[in-house]
Amino acid sequence: MLGAEYVNKLNTISLSNNTVSRRIDDMSADIMEQVIQEMKSAPLGIFSIQLDESTDVANCSQLLVYVRYIYEGDFKDEFLFCKPLETTTTARDVFDTVGSFLQNHGIPWENVCGVCTDGAPAMLGCRSGFQRLVINASPKAIGTHCMIHRQVLATKTLPQEFQDTMKSVVSVVNFVKASASNSRLFSKVCSELDASNNVLLFHTSVRWLSRGKVLKRVFDLRDELKTFFNQKSKPQFEALFGEKNQLHKIAYLVDIFAILNELNLSLQGPNATCLDLSEKIRAFKLKLQLWQKKLDENRIYMLPNLSAFFEENDIEQETMNRTILSVKEHFKILEEEISRYFPNLPDTPFALARSPFTIRVEDVPENAQEEFIELITSDAAKTDFSSMSVTKFWIKSLQSYPVLSEIALRLILPFPTTYLCETGFSSLLVIKSKYRSRLDAEDDLRCALAKTAPRISDLAKKKQAQPSH
Repeated sequence: MLGAEYVNKLNTISLSNNTVSRRIDDMSADIMEQVIQEMKSAPLGIFSIQLDESTDVANCSQLLVYVRYIYEGDFKDEFLFCKPLETTTTARDVFDTVGSFLQNHGIPWENVCGVCTDGAPAMLGCRSGFQRLVINASPKAIGTHCMIHRQVLATKTLPQEFQDTMKSVVSVVNFVKASASNSRLFSKVCSELDASNNVLLFHTSVRWLSRGKVLKRVFDLRDELKTFFNQKSKPQFEALFGEKNQLHKIAYLVDIFAILNELNLSLQGPNATCLDLSEKIRAFKLKLQLWQKKLDENRIYMLPNLSAFFEENDIEQETMNRTILSVKEHFKILEEEISRYFPNLPDTPFALARSPFTIRVEDVPENAQEEFIELITSDAAKTDFSSMSVTKFWIKSLQSYPVLSEIALRLILPFPTTYLCETGFSSLLVIKSKYRSRLDAEDDLRCALAKTAPRISDLAKKKQAQPSH
């Protein structure tokens, strides 16, 4: 009726108001299809999972699950699913949600060889926790408590005098940050004194690195804070930055939490195994023992801020000795807590996975002893072990030493942390914001987080081309 010109204009208009959403759904379904196929075709058919639960912006409880399986000669960590827990968040609810997903895709619970969670009672309960339910369904599965969460719990304890100093520092920060006028006045003081930074950081107990960053910023701005509280007539806060016996405690807290933050960061990241992270924890424990011996000799080189503070200020020897005793006490507490939360891995069979050429035949399970003898007498195997990662070595050894390799792989395949879930929830905060609070975010998350790429060319062949696309 209107002519060819208007027909062409109408052809450029998208026929649907949710075209982008449908494309995301299609790509997500394609990624999921590939992941399920890779899981089913993986050597041994086994896989491990890590999962965590959190509440999103719409006050909905979201269960996030990642999977690790063998693919193309190495481990592959992949996003599995994100499902809402619509009512309660008990261990049974989590177990049923994961079990329903596995059942819908034809995957038996027996294929699960490891599960990693945080330390919530619903997850770690010895009788009815999620890990116990998984082990009941898959007796060979190994349950692990996230090593990052354990490290944070192990390093929470402080001697009373340092606890009091930490509380005072938090009170100082809250006083400055709680008022807009105080924040502006403090920024002005920092500008007048040519401070490189003029912003304090709030302390948030749930953030792993918060204490170290807060203390470092406060210690760097100690002169500015002293001037500010002098102008505000707050002697109780001014004394914290004017008295040397208070400042050296802050200096120590800056140092020790810098060390702990460094350890925490070393435990973060993808592609980690329990063997890798246990070695880092063991090394830290040995460092604590070494530092205690050095403190007996009044050597504090491992605490650079405290050492510099003692050198730059006229500190009485008695005060220095008392501080060193307190530091040694804290190191001792840290060592004990690390030992409590990280009991030593048994020499066997973990030693078999880590260093098979250093153990005795008698320490290997009887059904794998003959294969073990063949392995340790093989020059080719020794060459491979020295030139490859532990994971790739045991995957490659599956064909030649199937029983021995399965024992090792079942130990190193489980996730050591829930790091991927934590980063996944960060992405969820961005994707499901207060402006998109009704979004079912699973497909969007899979497209954002999955390593597997959608097969765009195959998907495009199934679609009818439109000029607007």
